[in-house]
Amino acid sequence: MVVRKINETELMEARNISALSFGWSHDTKGKTTEEYLKQIKENPPSKCDAYFLDTYAAFTGEGEMMSCLSLIPYEVNFDGSRLKMGGIGGVCTYPQHRRKGAVRELFRQALKDMYEQQVSFSYLYPFSEKFYGNFGYVPSSPSIRWNFSLKTIPDYSYDGTFHLYRGDGNYRDFETAYALFAEKYNMMVHRDSYDWDVLKSANPFKENRQAYLYKDRDGSPKGYFVFEKSNDQNRSILDCKEMIFDGFTSLKAIMSFARSFSSHYDTIQFDAPGCLSLDYFCEDYSQSASSRSIKQNGMVRVVNVKNVLEHALFQGTGELYIRIQDSFLECNNGTFHVKYKDGKASEVSSLDSLGAPDTGNAGQSRQASSEYRGNPDIEMTITRFSAVMAGNYDVADLDYLEGITLNCNKEKAGGLIFKKPCWIHNFF
Repeated sequence: MVVRKINETELMEARNISALSFGWSHDTKGKTTEEYLKQIKENPPSKCDAYFLDTYAAFTGEGEMMSCLSLIPYEVNFDGSRLKMGGIGGVCTYPQHRRKGAVRELFRQALKDMYEQQVSFSYLYPFSEKFYGNFGYVPSSPSIRWNFSLKTIPDYSYDGTFHLYRGDGNYRDFETAYALFAEKYNMMVHRDSYDWDVLKSANPFKENRQAYLYKDRDGSPKGYFVFEKSNDQNRSILDCKEMIFDGFTSLKAIMSFARSFSSHYDTIQFDAPGCLSLDYFCEDYSQSASSRSIKQNGMVRVVNVKNVLEHALFQGTGELYIRIQDSFLECNNGTFHVKYKDGKASEVSSLDSLGAPDTGNAGQSRQASSEYRGNPDIEMTITRFSAVMAGNYDVADLDYLEGITLNCNKEKAGGLIFKKPCWIHNFF
């Protein structure tokens, strides 16, 4: 088996596997390979197409393409920094080549390349959490799907104004509002022009999608919501594809405006970060059609442990020895010594399995080895470490988790393990 990035002439075959696997029509209208490539290069319809040369494929010894995956570059928020993230999409295999380990080898190569390119995280949306857990990914950034009866939403008096988006392609104010929201959450994507599919089809005079921008009394963009009409069990639903707000005041304004649609809709439905409690908008679940449910929202993986520790937030001042087990990226294996002060890392050293820094300097190795004795404070698999870094856990959660061993008390471990706001709303 050979695993590598595709060349230009192999793009059509990679798309053929995707079409067969995911049930979409790859009708090239009789175009030659050269014509097909010219069209993609001149006007890529998606970010995946713009970066098609970052598609990995596995081939048989005879050169037949077996499997492929797309690696799409992003930048995401992480604890106040802006770090590289590799979005994984389009993982697919020809049926006759399944269960031959091709996808495993694709991930092995893609993760290795990401590490070498200083990519900090990877993210994907799985068909099976268990399957991708084998490669070090872990569920993260859960959403709560809220359904509120429009007529029972509190009627809030707001000072700002709402503006209908007319499909003119000017996203600037939406980008401003999005940035205010995104900076509050780990894993939120710094969007470029390819990341605005939610608005590209929001032409209210041609399509079943409307978008409204909210500006405060000073005229500053503070939020927006984009919705379509859907129906379920004789209910008409104002189905939000994205709702963005810089805080509670803006959200109350958006919800109060949405309430004005109650003559045509019964409920409003939207996804929001799992860390937010929005019960304000329903005073009585028992006597209304309002509801809430947890919705899985993809899986995260730390690619470069040392890089992530260097940019992570901590609680207080202290130091920790953290041992990581990563079956796919050996460069992440070992013990990391972290000193942190006032919530930020001041020093991160990577130690080998004997407790010596992997610097290649024998004198430094002997000195560190004499200082570090016994078990590390925390031992984690890469999956648990990834969830910890994203902010999924508090130390109290450790009583019901496997994959994390504490050799220190919970108070000390709490310097690293604590919940953080975390969400993502880009799909790939």
